[in-house]
Amino acid sequence: MDLLRNISALELTVWSIAIGSVCAILFTYYNRTILGGFVRTLISKEALSIDSAITLAEAGYQKNAFIRRALMKRDTFRKIVFEVDDEIMIASEGHSFSARTKPINLNTARFYVAQENKIMAELRYDNKGADGTCVRCYTCCSASCRGILRFNLEVRICFGNTECTG
Repeated sequence: MDLLRNISALELTVWSIAIGSVCAILFTYYNRTILGGFVRTLISKEALSIDSAITLAEAGYQKNAFIRRALMKRDTFRKIVFEVDDEIMIASEGHSFSARTKPINLNTARFYVAQENKIMAELRYDNKGADGTCVRCYTCCSASCRGILRFNLEVRICFGNTECTG
């Protein structure tokens, strides 16, 4: 409990922002690099319809645990990447999405990006800035947080010590 009394509101705020920023950077990196890599592979191999769908092995992702997990979940990624046996629904704005209810056998399943979702997939999972931007953003965030915390510590030491001259 003494630790919480010694942490000022500014330090707590700065640490919260720093942790939130790191989480956002990691999430962006995961989406753009890992999931985006699979989507870009499907598009580059022209897997844009049921007839041209490819397996995870053909795409080179058969052992990628992140991709396998993402394909099993019902989230935004599965609104872009379809499995051949998915029951396709067309949304009112013209984009396709899956209404699958049975589990997928990832070893034999074939995947594709629907032609009408290709542009949206390219924009959402574009790799521009995923490497350099994430690193620069993390560096700036951590440097700013360290600076604010150091300044806060120096102010606390200075005001707590009557002999402080600087």
